[in-house]
Amino acid sequence: MTGLPYEEDSQLSLRQLVTKSMASADVVVSDSELREKATSHFNMLLEQRQRKGNEEDEKDAMKLMKQLFGATARAMESDEDKNRLWLLRDYMSCLIGTSLGAESFLPEHIVEEKEEEEEEEEEEENTPCMSWADVASKKSEEAETAGQRDAWRRSYAASLAAERREHAQVRQMSKIYYHQQEEEPEDWGCFEPEFLPEIPSDTFCMPMFFPSEDSYHKFITALKSAEETLYVCIFSMTDNTTAKALAQAKRRGVDVRIITDNEQRDAKGSDVIRLNEEEGIPFKMDNATLVKDQFMHNKFAVIDRRMVLTGSFNWSISARYRNHENVIITNVEPVVEAYHQEFERLWDLF
Repeated sequence: MTGLPYEEDSQLSLRQLVTKSMASADVVVSDSELREKATSHFNMLLEQRQRKGNEEDEKDAMKLMKQLFGATARAMESDEDKNRLWLLRDYMSCLIGTSLGAESFLPEHIVEEKEEEEEEEEEEENTPCMSWADVASKKSEEAETAGQRDAWRRSYAASLAAERREHAQVRQMSKIYYHQQEEEPEDWGCFEPEFLPEIPSDTFCMPMFFPSEDSYHKFITALKSAEETLYVCIFSMTDNTTAKALAQAKRRGVDVRIITDNEQRDAKGSDVIRLNEEEGIPFKMDNATLVKDQFMHNKFAVIDRRMVLTGSFNWSISARYRNHENVIITNVEPVVEAYHQEFERLWDLF
C-alpha cells in the first residue's frame, strides 16, 4: 500500500496494524483514501475477534484501547504530548465506562501502567490476521450482498405501491357501482354443485397459506416442474425469484406465456417487461378502454395442462412475506381444463 510501511498482502494482527499505522500517522491522515483503507482494515479485524461474553469482551476492548494509546505514545517524541495522551486515555475510559455502562473501562484509581510487550507478543499468535487485500475482497463481497439487499427492498416497495394503487382503484369503483348493489341474495336461487366423476388415485389438491416459506417452496417447485407449457395469468409480478423460475423454464424450451394487468405491467418493479425483453417471453394484457376501470385480476398458472396453481396470491414480495394469502395446487382434471380454457380465451381476447 503506497505510503504505508507494509504491503497490501501483508498479514497483520490488530496490534501490528496499530503499531505500523501510528508510525506513519502523518501520511495516513493526509490522504483520505489511505485513511479510509486503514480504518476499514482496523474495523474488519475487530469484526474477526472472537466473542467471549459481555464482561470478557469489555476487558478485551479495554486492553485493545490501551494498546492503541500505547502505540500512539511510542510514535510521539515529546513527553508533554505523551502526558496529554495518557490523560486523554483516562478520560476516554471514564466516558465509555460511564456512558455505555462498560464497568471494565472504569479505573478504580489512576496509575501509570507499564507496557507488557512479552505478554502481548505471546497473545499475538492467537489473534486473527488480515491483509488489506483480504479486506478489499471482503468489502467487495459485502457490497454485492448490499446491492442484492437493496434490489430486494426496491422490489418489495414496488409491490406495496402496486397494492396501494389497486386498493385505491377498488375504493373508487365501489363508489361508482354502489347504486347497482340492490339485488337480494334470495333472487339467485339455490347452490347446485357439479359433482366430479370418479377421481383417480394419483389426484391431489394442496391448499397452502402465506406468509410461509414452506408454502412458497411448494409453489416455486411446482412452477419449476413445467416441461412443455407454463401459462401464467397474474395481476402483479414483482418477486424476482418467481420471475427467475419463469426465465429458467423458457431456457429449457418450455412454452411460457403471461397475461397481466395493463397498469401493473408498467408498475415499478414489475418483471413482465424484463422477462419479455431479456428472455423473449410473450405477454398480453387487458385493455381498460374496452371496460373502464376493469382489472385483469386473475392469479393462476396452468402447467403442462396437467396442474393448476390458483388463489389470492400475487407473485409479489409483499404477498410472499407480508400478506395473508392462499394458493391451491391441484391436478383435478376438470379444474385444470377449465383454467386452461380460460387462459386460451383471455389470450385470444387480449
